[in-house]
Amino acid sequence: MRIPEKTEFPLRARPQKWVVDDIQIEKFHKALRWNTSILPPTIYSIFLSGVFEIVNDLKVDWKNLLHATQAFEYGEPLSVPTEGTAETVLKDVKFRAKTYWMQFETVATANASRAVVVRSKTLLLVKAESEMP
Repeated sequence: MRIPEKTEFPLRARPQKWVVDDIQIEKFHKALRWNTSILPPTIYSIFLSGVFEIVNDLKVDWKNLLHATQAFEYGEPLSVPTEGTAETVLKDVKFRAKTYWMQFETVATANASRAVVVRSKTLLLVKAESEMP
Protein backbone atom coordinates (compact mmCIF):
# COMPACT_ATOMS: atom_id res chain seq x y z
CA MET A 1 0.00 0.00 0.00
CA ARG A 2 1.32 3.41 -0.95
CA ILE A 3 0.79 6.15 1.64
CA PRO A 4 0.49 9.63 0.09
CA GLU A 5 2.83 12.35 1.31
CA LYS A 6 1.20 15.20 3.23
CA THR A 7 1.94 17.51 0.30
CA GLU A 8 -0.29 15.34 -1.94
CA PHE A 9 -3.47 16.07 0.04
CA PRO A 10 -6.18 16.42 -0.91
CA LEU A 11 -5.71 13.55 -3.35
CA ARG A 12 -8.40 13.77 -6.05
CA ALA A 13 -10.08 11.10 -8.14
CA ARG A 14 -11.15 11.89 -11.68
CA PRO A 15 -14.63 13.47 -11.77
CA GLN A 16 -17.18 10.69 -12.17
CA LYS A 17 -20.24 11.07 -14.39
CA TRP A 18 -23.46 9.62 -12.99
CA VAL A 19 -27.03 9.13 -14.17
CA VAL A 20 -30.18 8.37 -12.23
CA ASP A 21 -32.92 7.35 -14.61
CA ASP A 22 -35.68 4.74 -14.77
CA ILE A 23 -33.22 2.07 -15.93
CA GLN A 24 -30.86 2.73 -13.00
CA ILE A 25 -33.74 2.68 -10.51
CA GLU A 26 -35.06 -0.57 -11.96
CA LYS A 27 -31.61 -2.15 -11.51
CA PHE A 28 -31.60 -1.14 -7.84
CA HIS A 29 -35.15 -2.37 -7.30
CA LYS A 30 -34.30 -5.70 -8.92
CA ALA A 31 -31.13 -6.12 -6.85
CA LEU A 32 -33.01 -5.31 -3.64
CA ARG A 33 -36.19 -7.19 -4.67
CA TRP A 34 -38.03 -4.01 -3.88
CA ASN A 35 -41.49 -3.49 -5.40
CA THR A 36 -42.06 0.20 -4.79
CA SER A 37 -41.79 3.42 -6.76
CA ILE A 38 -39.61 5.04 -4.07
CA LEU A 39 -35.93 5.64 -4.76
CA PRO A 40 -33.96 3.07 -2.78
CA PRO A 41 -31.72 4.67 -0.13
CA THR A 42 -28.71 2.85 -1.59
CA ILE A 43 -29.06 4.81 -4.85
CA TYR A 44 -26.42 7.22 -3.53
CA SER A 45 -23.77 4.49 -3.68
CA ILE A 46 -23.39 5.29 -7.39
CA PHE A 47 -21.51 8.43 -6.35
CA LEU A 48 -18.72 6.51 -4.61
CA SER A 49 -16.68 5.13 -7.52
CA GLY A 50 -14.06 7.82 -6.86
CA VAL A 51 -13.31 6.22 -3.48
CA PHE A 52 -12.59 2.92 -5.23
CA GLU A 53 -10.41 4.66 -7.82
CA ILE A 54 -8.19 6.24 -5.16
CA VAL A 55 -8.01 3.08 -3.05
CA ASN A 56 -7.00 1.05 -6.10
CA ASP A 57 -4.42 3.67 -7.16
CA LEU A 58 -2.87 3.40 -3.68
CA LYS A 59 -2.66 -0.39 -4.08
CA VAL A 60 -4.71 -1.11 -0.97
CA ASP A 61 -5.13 -4.84 -0.44
CA TRP A 62 -8.90 -5.25 -0.04
CA LYS A 63 -8.28 -8.26 2.23
CA ASN A 64 -6.90 -5.78 4.79
CA LEU A 65 -10.07 -3.68 4.87
CA LEU A 66 -11.30 -3.84 8.48
CA HIS A 67 -14.24 -1.44 8.48
CA ALA A 68 -16.00 1.21 6.43
CA THR A 69 -18.48 3.87 7.49
CA GLN A 70 -20.42 6.37 5.43
CA ALA A 71 -22.44 9.44 6.25
CA PHE A 72 -24.61 11.23 3.73
CA GLU A 73 -25.69 14.86 3.83
CA TYR A 74 -28.49 15.48 1.37
CA GLY A 75 -28.81 18.72 -0.58
CA GLU A 76 -31.29 19.31 -3.36
CA PRO A 77 -33.90 16.61 -3.99
CA LEU A 78 -32.90 14.09 -6.62
CA SER A 79 -35.38 14.09 -9.48
CA VAL A 80 -35.56 11.42 -12.16
CA PRO A 81 -34.00 11.60 -14.67
CA THR A 82 -30.93 13.50 -13.50
CA GLU A 83 -27.29 13.32 -14.47
CA GLY A 84 -24.30 14.95 -12.93
CA THR A 85 -20.77 14.71 -11.67
CA ALA A 86 -19.31 13.34 -8.45
CA GLU A 87 -15.93 14.55 -7.22
CA THR A 88 -14.06 12.55 -4.59
CA VAL A 89 -11.03 13.54 -2.54
CA LEU A 90 -8.94 11.64 -0.05
CA LYS A 91 -8.67 14.30 2.63
CA ASP A 92 -6.34 12.58 5.07
CA VAL A 93 -4.71 9.32 6.14
CA LYS A 94 -3.82 8.75 9.76
CA PHE A 95 -2.01 5.80 11.34
CA ARG A 96 -3.26 4.60 14.75
CA ALA A 97 -3.37 1.22 16.46
CA LYS A 98 -1.74 -0.62 13.53
CA THR A 99 -4.48 0.74 11.26
CA TYR A 100 -4.70 3.32 8.50
CA TRP A 101 -7.71 5.65 8.80
CA MET A 102 -8.56 6.97 5.33
CA GLN A 103 -10.96 9.94 5.19
CA PHE A 104 -12.77 10.61 1.91
CA GLU A 105 -15.32 13.19 0.86
CA THR A 106 -17.51 12.99 -2.24
CA VAL A 107 -19.64 15.84 -3.55
CA ALA A 108 -22.23 15.02 -6.22
CA THR A 109 -23.76 17.85 -8.21
CA ALA A 110 -26.52 17.86 -10.79
CA ASN A 111 -25.39 19.07 -14.22
CA ALA A 112 -28.44 21.20 -14.99
CA SER A 113 -28.56 23.25 -11.78
CA ARG A 114 -25.05 22.68 -10.38
CA ALA A 115 -26.84 22.11 -7.07
CA VAL A 116 -25.28 19.73 -4.57
CA VAL A 117 -27.39 16.58 -4.51
CA VAL A 118 -25.42 14.75 -1.84
CA ARG A 119 -22.19 15.09 0.13
CA SER A 120 -20.75 11.82 1.37
CA LYS A 121 -18.07 11.24 3.96
CA THR A 122 -16.45 7.83 3.92
CA LEU A 123 -14.00 6.41 6.44
CA LEU A 124 -12.05 3.25 5.64
CA LEU A 125 -10.01 1.40 8.24
CA VAL A 126 -7.24 -0.65 6.66
CA LYS A 127 -4.97 -2.99 8.60
CA ALA A 128 -1.31 -2.07 8.21
CA GLU A 129 0.87 -4.59 6.42
CA SER A 130 3.72 -3.79 8.82
CA GLU A 131 4.08 -2.23 12.27
CA MET A 132 4.76 1.35 11.16
CA PRO A 133 4.46 3.18 7.85
